[in-house]
Amino acid sequence: MNTITIKIDGQFVTKSSKNAGAAGSGNACELKLIFDESWLGFAKRVIWRDSKGENPTSILLTQDLENPLVYTTSIPPSVTGSEGWCSFTVEGYNIKNPNVVNKSASDFLFVSYSQSNEGIAAPSPSEAVQLQKQFEELLPKVSALMKETRE
Repeated sequence: MNTITIKIDGQFVTKSSKNAGAAGSGNACELKLIFDESWLGFAKRVIWRDSKGENPTSILLTQDLENPLVYTTSIPPSVTGSEGWCSFTVEGYNIKNPNVVNKSASDFLFVSYSQSNEGIAAPSPSEAVQLQKQFEELLPKVSALMKETRE
């Protein structure tokens, strides 16, 4: 699995990569979020939006047991459905009042084009299969001509 390290210093974001993966590759890339100490004491979630700014998806973050400022989460499939720049906003809130966001930081990741996301066409039939199909299409005509000849 591809891992992108994201450091959040206050409201500033730095990323180890801008690439979220290929279109259709949900849960194939994870984020390792590293917060500065100003985020201590806040519950955290990530709000994702796809490249059209649609399909908001909220992911609650669970902290690393060894380090309360490190979190890991995957990029959900709802975000990587189409190519373009998807967005994420990390929110810090008090667990007693989750409707009030006390801290936030936002940035974008790029979802690249993937032909497999459009569905790969079935392979061309072999020559034998193609000839068989043509033969089957001609068979009714040949049968009709033979019937006319006998009459």
